[in-house]
Amino acid sequence: MHPSLGLIVNGDEPVHVEPRSIDVLVALAARSGQVCSKKELIRVVWGDAFVTDEVLTHAVWELRKAFGDNASDPRYIQTIPKRGYRLIAPVETLEAEPAATARRPWMAYAAGAAILLALAVAVLLRPRPEPAPSRARPTERELLLIAPEPDAPHSAAGRSLHQDLVTAFAGAQGLSIREANSCDPVTTARRTLCIELELELFGDRYEVQPSVIDARTDEIQWAPRAVRMVPTPQGSREGAEAITRRVIAYLGAIDLDLYTDPDIRPWFDFRRHDTFAVGDFLQGLSYTYLNDSGARVLLDQAAERDAGFVAPRVWRIGSLVAEGGDPELLAHYLADLQRLYEGATPFERPMIEWAIAHAAGNARKAQKELKIALEKEPDNRVVRFMLAGTKLQSGDIEGAWELLQPLADRRWRFPGLYWAAAGCAILIGLPDEAQGYLEHARSLPSVDPPTYALLELLAIYRGDDTAAAGYDRKRLSRLRELEAPDELPLEPYARALAAAAESEGRAAAAKKLGEFVD
Repeated sequence: MHPSLGLIVNGDEPVHVEPRSIDVLVALAARSGQVCSKKELIRVVWGDAFVTDEVLTHAVWELRKAFGDNASDPRYIQTIPKRGYRLIAPVETLEAEPAATARRPWMAYAAGAAILLALAVAVLLRPRPEPAPSRARPTERELLLIAPEPDAPHSAAGRSLHQDLVTAFAGAQGLSIREANSCDPVTTARRTLCIELELELFGDRYEVQPSVIDARTDEIQWAPRAVRMVPTPQGSREGAEAITRRVIAYLGAIDLDLYTDPDIRPWFDFRRHDTFAVGDFLQGLSYTYLNDSGARVLLDQAAERDAGFVAPRVWRIGSLVAEGGDPELLAHYLADLQRLYEGATPFERPMIEWAIAHAAGNARKAQKELKIALEKEPDNRVVRFMLAGTKLQSGDIEGAWELLQPLADRRWRFPGLYWAAAGCAILIGLPDEAQGYLEHARSLPSVDPPTYALLELLAIYRGDDTAAAGYDRKRLSRLRELEAPDELPLEPYARALAAAAESEGRAAAAKKLGEFVD
């Protein structure tokens, strides 16, 4: 195996596995032949992060799959019931492993971007004069605070903390709080969540592990990192307040529209990332759909809160490149992403490579990595849109259209997607389909000036001068509202529509469209 490459060579066949799985294998190899408990492996590989035994089970399953091993008749990894695992294959240390692949001098590359994708991202993050409204959905929810068992370890401290939690949650708005002795399944119109606490004493401090459980399914929904508190009344109150803040932050995050968006789910994981950072990330993305400048602040704040959070860093690369933003911040994020590469998920790795290649203006490399990401998440429209942008950069209009056309389900809330798709449709001679995309973009909460610009061209193409003048006024009004320059180059689209009008014998429309070219 080659740990830094995430590679196991089985005979002549190289097999790539997830970084955490490699880390588990390294830990087992370090104690070859000895039993490693599950708790020890989780501590060595995942550190202080709260994870369940399932992640370790998955890592061992992946290793067995790579080795062609069988749990019932193992040749490599043996399960020791109720104890852990041990590596039974002999271990030999070979020469130093080969250097990790492709570590480019990223900072020396000049920035570049596809014009449609760059404009889409720049418009996406352009500020609006009015504050963005909250994107959270009001949810009827009831919280059950589960009282500690009388004979539980540290029951006195648990009871004190429980009462302090009751007091702390009493001031929270939008929640119905009540105490209970167990998290029994309930049938109610409200969604009921239970909060359970587990206390352990380490030296002079308690570690409190809160868990949020869905009362309907009895499944743990969320379990953040443990809260430390001193065993005093003041410490108990401070611990209760810290837990309350985290729970409220979690509830606020799951109430956001994008929490359940299938295109966004691969970008975050409560098990790996700080709860507040995930909330900032989701709220930041919500603001991007409203073109609110607060999006930048929230995405940067999410990155600052969690040094291991890939998503806000990748998401900001596109806008920083498109707008020619702060070069120091861009370099900082690129260095962060390079550092985070080894521990990234299979979805995140190609997105990191894309961000680095995009910042460097390496369209071929960026396109390759996005193809890999789309293979990992074939239904992710965000990745599909980004890949379409790289194809536009390379002049592959048909390829971009092939990627964008399936997005006509009208479920995407970002208008930039639709006017990018409409632009492709115009260039390949499908004005009616372009009109459909733009009409949908016009119905969204925040309309970009390019939407009106392309609608104006299509109105001229149809010979509807009144509608064209109306769209032109709306475009200018929107530009003033956003305090933004008119950046979309209309010549390619006007030229394509002029040629179509000429071939259809409508000389007047072709002449007016030609004015945009001239």
